[in-house]
Amino acid sequence: MQAGGRDGWKLRQGWVAVTLGIAFVGCALSMNWMRRRFARWAPERSLLFPGKYALGLSAVDDAWLALDSRPEEAARIASSLLDEIAQNPIRHSRDEWHSAHLILGHVHLDTGEVDSAVSELLIAVQDCRGDPVMLSFGPDMSLATRLLEVGTPAPVLAYLEVCFEFWRMPGARRRIKRWSATIASGGIPDFGPNSSPGLTGARVRSREQLP
Repeated sequence: MQAGGRDGWKLRQGWVAVTLGIAFVGCALSMNWMRRRFARWAPERSLLFPGKYALGLSAVDDAWLALDSRPEEAARIASSLLDEIAQNPIRHSRDEWHSAHLILGHVHLDTGEVDSAVSELLIAVQDCRGDPVMLSFGPDMSLATRLLEVGTPAPVLAYLEVCFEFWRMPGARRRIKRWSATIASGGIPDFGPNSSPGLTGARVRSREQLP
């Protein structure tokens, strides 16, 4: 095979890989949307997913919504979700794990337990590689922002180092480098939509408002 032919074949292989990757992320996000729609019209989900309403994707929405006015309830929901994830990890995504630990971190920070909040931040980002939601939207920076506001930059930089390894969407790594440089110089970056609690704000809505 001539050099031009080999180059053309490699180029086609590259486009096939990119197309398959985009299709995989699209399918994963579509499945996520379908689960949310099903939770809206059938909250009990008792026939197909027994017990999943209380300890599934909607639990994350409920915990975020309860965080400001009912922090104890938010912590209870998040802890129950983590127990369910430990028992049935295959039925849950890593972004649920991510959100549950961040919620607990927010509750700890509200009561002045900064060290516990830091622990939850760092646990929240463990083993997120390969999760389609985390890959697409990146990390939730709401707890990280609050920790920067109370003068705790080191764990946030460590958090971003881990995020750098799994958030591979176009421009994501440049964004993390820019955020890290701002933090290292003593500032607090504008994290944009990633600073909104609950998966870049997508979950801070009541079930009646879910699309």
